[in-house]
Amino acid sequence: MTPELGSAPYDALGVQIHEISKVPFKLCRITTDLICVIIALIFGGNIGIGTVITAFGTGPFVQFFNEHVSKPWLHHKRRGKYTREELRRLNRGKGGMLNLVGTADMKEIEARCLAGEQEFIEAFEAMAYAVSKNITALWPAFDGEKVDAVILTGGASRSQMLVNKIKKYVSAINVPVVVYPGELEMVALASGAARVLTGKEKAKSYLEV
Repeated sequence: MTPELGSAPYDALGVQIHEISKVPFKLCRITTDLICVIIALIFGGNIGIGTVITAFGTGPFVQFFNEHVSKPWLHHKRRGKYTREELRRLNRGKGGMLNLVGTADMKEIEARCLAGEQEFIEAFEAMAYAVSKNITALWPAFDGEKVDAVILTGGASRSQMLVNKIKKYVSAINVPVVVYPGELEMVALASGAARVLTGKEKAKSYLEV
């Protein structure tokens, strides 16, 4: 949460609402969590004391931890090395493979791994391991329900090496891994621009990420 992104899309929702509205993060998170609880009640979900504690406690806990632990620690670590803005950009867009090996181009990373460059091999292995670990970490959220498939998307999923490595790491859970790299991304962008140009939709302004 310290990079202001969240570890999953839902976690990022409260962060983005806070950034746009300037309402304290803990209130944004409590609101989104309570909406989820209400939806669960409407559809007959099980609501227990743990659900209530999580709904009202996650936001305040995360905000307290950020203000009193994570951000002070980062401030101490960056002293004399990075400015606040440089560290923010490192966490939001210039981290990951770009920071580790100087490129986020998976074709180049694959080629240099195959060429035996140890720095690239280690970064690639770490990336595949981290993705696989996050996939399996979501299993308890299904509460024992059968999972139909794991879907890999985004530009990196075009890397067959990465896909094969992830498939190997998660093979023990015995669930199909489906690749959907998003071939229609440019079509979707063009369609959105066309709707704005023809007056069917208003252009939206987003904060810099």
